[in-house]
Amino acid sequence: MFGKAKWALVTIFLILCSYFFITSAQAAISSCSASVSPTAIATSTTGNSTFTVTNNDPSKSAVWIQISRPSENFILNEGSATGWGTISQDESVLFNVGSLGPSSSLTITINATSGSSAAASANWIVKTTDDPGGSDPINCSGSLGTAINSPADTTPPTISNVTASSITTTSVTITWNTNEPATSRVNYGTTSQYGSSTNTDSNLVTSHSVTISGLSANTGYHYQVVSVDGASNSASFSDNTFLTSTTSTVVPPTLPPTVPLTPPGPQAPLDTNVPVKTAVPLKTISTEKIPPIISLSTTFDKPFKIVPTITGAATDNEALAGIEYSTDGGQNWLPVDKTTGVGGKTATFSFTPQNLDDGNYPVIARAIDTSANIGKTAAAVLVIDRLPPVVGGSLLSVGPQVLTPDSAATITALVGIDQRITLSAAGGPTSINLLAKSEHNPTSASIFTLTKSADSSLWSGVLGFSQPGDYTLVADALDGAGNKTRRDLAKVSVVAPPQLLAKSSSGRDAPVSDAWLSVYYLAPETNSWVVWDGAPFSQNNPQKTKSDGSFRYLLPAGTYYLKAEAKGYRTLATKRFTLDRPQPLTSSLHLKKSFGFKIGSRNFNLPLLWPSLVEAPTPQGGAIQIPAGSKLVHTILPQFTLPGATGGQLNSIGLLGKPTVLSLMATWSPPSQEQLAAIAQLQANPDINVVPVAIQQSPQAVAVYLKTAGFVLNAFVDADGVLVDKLALYSLPTHYFIDRKGAVKKVMVGVLSKEQLLEQIASP
Repeated sequence: MFGKAKWALVTIFLILCSYFFITSAQAAISSCSASVSPTAIATSTTGNSTFTVTNNDPSKSAVWIQISRPSENFILNEGSATGWGTISQDESVLFNVGSLGPSSSLTITINATSGSSAAASANWIVKTTDDPGGSDPINCSGSLGTAINSPADTTPPTISNVTASSITTTSVTITWNTNEPATSRVNYGTTSQYGSSTNTDSNLVTSHSVTISGLSANTGYHYQVVSVDGASNSASFSDNTFLTSTTSTVVPPTLPPTVPLTPPGPQAPLDTNVPVKTAVPLKTISTEKIPPIISLSTTFDKPFKIVPTITGAATDNEALAGIEYSTDGGQNWLPVDKTTGVGGKTATFSFTPQNLDDGNYPVIARAIDTSANIGKTAAAVLVIDRLPPVVGGSLLSVGPQVLTPDSAATITALVGIDQRITLSAAGGPTSINLLAKSEHNPTSASIFTLTKSADSSLWSGVLGFSQPGDYTLVADALDGAGNKTRRDLAKVSVVAPPQLLAKSSSGRDAPVSDAWLSVYYLAPETNSWVVWDGAPFSQNNPQKTKSDGSFRYLLPAGTYYLKAEAKGYRTLATKRFTLDRPQPLTSSLHLKKSFGFKIGSRNFNLPLLWPSLVEAPTPQGGAIQIPAGSKLVHTILPQFTLPGATGGQLNSIGLLGKPTVLSLMATWSPPSQEQLAAIAQLQANPDINVVPVAIQQSPQAVAVYLKTAGFVLNAFVDADGVLVDKLALYSLPTHYFIDRKGAVKKVMVGVLSKEQLLEQIASP
């Protein structure tokens, strides 16, 4: 009996133990879920990841939560959750001393640092349990993946080395570089508004080249390069300009008629495969069609300081009749200087080109046989390099009007109105670019590419400014030998255009758009008022105001008044005003509402029999003749020796003992031409030295000009421009007043009358 009772008690005990064991095994949290945000972060980034952890158990609370990193690409810094304590390590963060009730959610924040390399998405590990000691935790399911991505590219390409080259009458090639692969496009047009664009080259490259065709000859164009990288970041460069070439000389504005820079003479015929002259007569009827073979033995891999004698040889299957050469790529031909063997099948030859200044010359030789067959050499570039490129005096103009510096030695320009610049250069430059450096933003500069005249040493280009401010024009010149020079050329103050304004209902000035501005000019021949013809000056007159009420006028010397007309406003007319030199108008004008009455919803304006008269606009001030700031003042004139245009020479030492005016000029410059009359009158005075010096011109060219223009004076020539840097020249003409001991007293720029020259010579 006892035995049976004993086993019954043991059985009951075992059943109870099994019950408690099963109950204990089922005591852990039944399930949990979690999610993380964001699901992707950038490399090498420290930031917060937000977790939402949900206890899906209907009856038990979670008191222990652990979150572990997805991989070694993460370093965990710290974690936080409201009402919980934390223990942070690099690999995981433990949350305890808190409670997440049944069917409840908790927001957890973990600050982590991502690695430096991109990584695919990997899952965070989130565990929970109801045991404070962390026993028997379960893994939470859910969206827990986080990827490490390279940072998004939000930086546009950097554009550099913008260049306009291969300029012809109808085309130009624009090149530039970017610091990362990007597309290529050029916006272009005759104004800074462009209006045309090339097709976008979608190839992602770092060296860009775009050719624009269909252009007009001798026309200034604005252009802007645009590049977009693979992340759609777009970059554009500041407004730049170039001037298409012309088949004739680019002649700057003139006062008296100009004359050629070189004396007229016979021109060699163009290359039409017709020999200039052969030593052996050509056959009347050709007997064969095989051209001669000709080669040059002179090498052209290095620049020459003096023009070399070029040699070569030619052969023919029948007989050689003559050998010729060209230094302009085949446009004109001359017979070689010496030949041996012409008339036979083999000949040698030599020639020394004449009158070649510094520069690059494509040399071609050709041989003609007795049946008039012609064989040519490939063009070989002959580089003559006596001196580095030297940029001389410059001239700025709007149409036929020359812009002169003001009392601060600065030329005033107007936003939106282009100026043409013409300058001379020696040393054989192959390219000249002008940089307009803003004094307020020296790291940014517009580039104005100059074009060389086909038959002179003059370079021309277009200056256009889209922003007001003070600029320094810097000339960058490069020659065929790779020599580069940089020189400050001029100061330009660019002013914002004036506006047409009226009082708004709030009492503030507001712009008046679509109003008509007209400039009237007092014609001196008839003493009557006429509408000023702005077309020769690349300006519209009359013109409509822009949306901001702005208008743009840069007027030549003369007497004017302005009239403004707008619907709903009284007609405005200014008082007359006179300009003694070309200047922009800078004063805004104010309109007044017209008189009228209102019937219902309609307004009726009463006509006025007279306009509203206002003060004349205030032009920029300053005299034409200015004291130029120069370090030369109170110093001894640098020594130099120059040849005369018609013989003789000038030595600076020979100027001692008399007061001197040394005037740097050029016969292509209209102000210089105007100045020569007073110079010629003064040079007859034996008590003073009056010395005109033509910069970067040949004695022959200056002598021809003086004779043709009827000036009788002794002029000197600085063909290489040695005085450009010595005397800090930038504008023509510039006058240097020197005392008897050779010290420079004053430097003045502009055209001076005979009386003004004498006054400055006599001043202490």
